[in-house]
Amino acid sequence: MFLEFSWLNLLYLFTVTHITILTVTIYLHRCVAHRALTMNRWLEHFFRFWSWLTTGQNTKEWAAVHRKHHAFCEQKGDPHSPKIYGIFTVLFMGMLLYRAEAKNPETIARYGKFTPDDRIENFYRRFPSVGLFFMFVFVIFLFGWHGLWMYVVQILWIPFWAAGVINGMGHYFGYRKFNTDDNSRNLFPLGILIGGEELHNNHHAYPTSAKFSTKWYEADIGWGWIKLFNFFGLVKIKKDINLPTFNKRAHVDAMDTLKIFLSHKSMILNLFEKTTKKEVKQHLYNVKMHDQKPGCQQIRQLLHVFYNYPRNLSAHEIGLLKRIIEHNYLNKIYSCKQKILSIWDSKEKNASELILDLMNAISDVEDSSIESLKKFSKNIKTLSYVR
Repeated sequence: MFLEFSWLNLLYLFTVTHITILTVTIYLHRCVAHRALTMNRWLEHFFRFWSWLTTGQNTKEWAAVHRKHHAFCEQKGDPHSPKIYGIFTVLFMGMLLYRAEAKNPETIARYGKFTPDDRIENFYRRFPSVGLFFMFVFVIFLFGWHGLWMYVVQILWIPFWAAGVINGMGHYFGYRKFNTDDNSRNLFPLGILIGGEELHNNHHAYPTSAKFSTKWYEADIGWGWIKLFNFFGLVKIKKDINLPTFNKRAHVDAMDTLKIFLSHKSMILNLFEKTTKKEVKQHLYNVKMHDQKPGCQQIRQLLHVFYNYPRNLSAHEIGLLKRIIEHNYLNKIYSCKQKILSIWDSKEKNASELILDLMNAISDVEDSSIESLKKFSKNIKTLSYVR
């Protein structure tokens, strides 16, 4: 029979697809594309070989396409954004979008730096289908022709789950823990099936972290494997997520506050929203929509517009935002948010200038008559790392 199920079949399929997922999330994604860890060369060679064998992909192309995605996320130039191409196109044809971008020599030259460029990688790049053929022969040798369905599932595993579900649903459906400047979403708090990639919003908030989970109830199985490899000296972790906490008793100097502020943009914006949301919501009821006060559903839309990044808003939502900030009280809170955002955009300023900008922003907040802004500034100054 073509479809023959047994415990041995399922065990084999689980093993090989899990190794393929680990190859993508640990090696291609966290190690190469974001350089969050370094790897023993023999383990690296294994992952490179396995990627060629099961996906036909090579390291340079994968890293280049992914880095470009982060550089132009949700904007023109993003190789696989549901906002641009539509959710069903990315979900079911995401691999075709990847293949198209991988053929762009400008993308490879600009975003493919610091990736393997030896004879082995050149062979993988020249003969991508050879690895897939070898895997086909191996599966048929083990299971006969009824193993063909397992080969099909294995080969489609990454095109569907990574290129489709993560690149598509990970920017379309789910929950957001961090206020990032894109539409990234966490699909599920237990990142097991796709190696931790389910925590996609967490990753976009902290892209250079080797760890994707941030809460006790979140599971990142990829991080578990990284810790195991680290224990045996096979990988070295360069960076993981270390979230600051509130410590009202601790004395935090201006430089430490600036470091936390610059390193945790999404967390700071979450704090701003959480602190001011109650007051903002109360005043949004005074914003007239079509000559009448907004209802509960419209209030949710207005809150989304108020706290979102302007670049992510549609023309209609920009119009709503202009109407919102005509309200004097809401304008003060929104202006404060924009002033804080401008500090992250000050790329050419040195540390002293950035500290001055931050202290001025905090001082303006404290001098305002808005209680929620005052509370926000106090919270900012008590953030510190647990030692």
